[in-house]
Amino acid sequence: MLPFLKAVCRSKKSWQARHTGIKIVQQTAILLGCGVLPHLGALVSVVAGGLSDAGAPKVRTMAGLALAALAEAAAPYGIDAFDDVLEPLWKGVRLLRGKALAAYLKAIGNIIPLMDATYANYYTREVRVFVFCGELEGEKRKKEKKKKKN
Repeated sequence: MLPFLKAVCRSKKSWQARHTGIKIVQQTAILLGCGVLPHLGALVSVVAGGLSDAGAPKVRTMAGLALAALAEAAAPYGIDAFDDVLEPLWKGVRLLRGKALAAYLKAIGNIIPLMDATYANYYTREVRVFVFCGELEGEKRKKEKKKKKN
């Protein structure tokens, strides 16, 4: 099954194929739970390409959600499998907005419990900055909408 998923997730012809392949990985992680542990590294590498998909924001969003599901299923093991995707996730958190940002934050939030305490502390502090800034922006938008209505 893994060779098929690799081929689908690397498809150049349609973003829908990549989206569907990554969605399959997400649903597999949800349904199998800790049963994905023997294949965790391969599944993470299949999804990793979707994090940098510039042509399709839905693929990036699904890649973040799939990584979140894989991390949740692997808890408390498997941090080594996520080493290659931490950097693209951080870049995405700094660049993206909306649903994709939420998916990337969810993925990082599910990877943090797998980390050693020192690294978990660092990443938690960094994530808190992004979450706090997002809440402030949301409050500003709500106030502006109220002013426009009046």
